[in-house]
Amino acid sequence: MALTEVAAENTKTELVVHAIAEKENIKIDKKYYKEHLDDVAMSAGYNSGEDFEKDYSRSVIENTMLLDRVLEFVGKGLTVKPASEDPSLKESALTA
Repeated sequence: MALTEVAAENTKTELVVHAIAEKENIKIDKKYYKEHLDDVAMSAGYNSGEDFEKDYSRSVIENTMLLDRVLEFVGKGLTVKPASEDPSLKESALTA
């Protein structure tokens, strides 16, 4: 995938995330930021939030946190069924 295609996909994702966050009033306030910084840092392979902040700006970290919260929100509304229970899937799709 070309760099311009990756940038376009990232922009689309960011626009969708921010639209959902705005509609559902999902925010990253100072309290949430402080409480979750170490967890986000460790999931990115850092030893601490302080180390993470040395490499990334607060706005980048907040966007990461916002994406996580929006994905969590969206995931709560999903129902996952085994493919074998979905009549729209054909047998050939299940074995491919």
